[in-house]
Amino acid sequence: MCNISKLFVIISQILALVLFVSSQTTIPEDVLSQRFIDPENLIHLGDLIDVDFVGSTEFDWRGTLNPEGLIDSVGFSQNPVNALCKSEENVASEVANLFAKTLRNPNVVVKILDRSNRSLTYIYGAIKTPQRFKIKRKVRLNELVILSGGITEKASGEIQILRPAKANCESISNQETEILNIKINDLIKGKPDSNPQIRLGDIITIKEADPVYIIGGVLNPRQLLFREKMTLSRAIAAVGGLVPNANLKQITIFRRFEGVSKTILVDFEQIISKKFEDIELRKYDIVEIGVVGDERKFTPLIKGFGEKNVESTNLPIRIIE
Repeated sequence: MCNISKLFVIISQILALVLFVSSQTTIPEDVLSQRFIDPENLIHLGDLIDVDFVGSTEFDWRGTLNPEGLIDSVGFSQNPVNALCKSEENVASEVANLFAKTLRNPNVVVKILDRSNRSLTYIYGAIKTPQRFKIKRKVRLNELVILSGGITEKASGEIQILRPAKANCESISNQETEILNIKINDLIKGKPDSNPQIRLGDIITIKEADPVYIIGGVLNPRQLLFREKMTLSRAIAAVGGLVPNANLKQITIFRRFEGVSKTILVDFEQIISKKFEDIELRKYDIVEIGVVGDERKFTPLIKGFGEKNVESTNLPIRIIE
């Protein structure tokens, strides 16, 4: 009995301590009231907002938030109201408190009139159908990849998600721009961290592999997609091999690295005989295989090498409901 009594005393002390700590911790009322509100119903950048002073029209306002998320029109110029990612009710309460200094018991009603101009989500790069999405429900990365036709063979193996600041109300961290880097293999394997929920305004880039050019005395001169550990031998094999009159002692690699152009002369016979290690190529390398009877050239034959075309943002819009 003595042990039970002691145990009861200890439990009572612990409960008293918990209650004391809880009483010292206050959660802002606006946070409590918004905790269970669907982010879809919070005010976003681009929303058309109506502020109605019931019984009066002098201070009524209709418009969109400024880039900082504030209502800062003429009537609010002295005391702009931060409405970004807040509920209609909370903004109405803040506006009423603000104007209580000049109006007697102001009755304010705030409504979102139009949500159609909220941030769009982009997906482009090594994807079959680059497009924009108007997201109205929860959606994850793999669903958007599937809806866009899947990843193409040009993919480098990485996906980057740029999450602009203030573009959505899904989390309290929306005040800073975030960058998420994801491995395609991890997404395919189903690793949870590789399949994040996609939010309004996210810019999803399926990164394309950079090019390597193989020209001259090969069976199928063309551009290859750069892969890690790509060697000269593997690149030559990927374009069908050498032509019969290829000059193995006359291979030139034109390389541009950190703004500096460099020419590397290669004797491929030394590599075949294992006297020298195979050369590892870099992105944007131009490999010219010499041909017997032709003179060695010392200028790349591809215009604009090392440059990539900029993707157009004029993409179709798909609604996710």
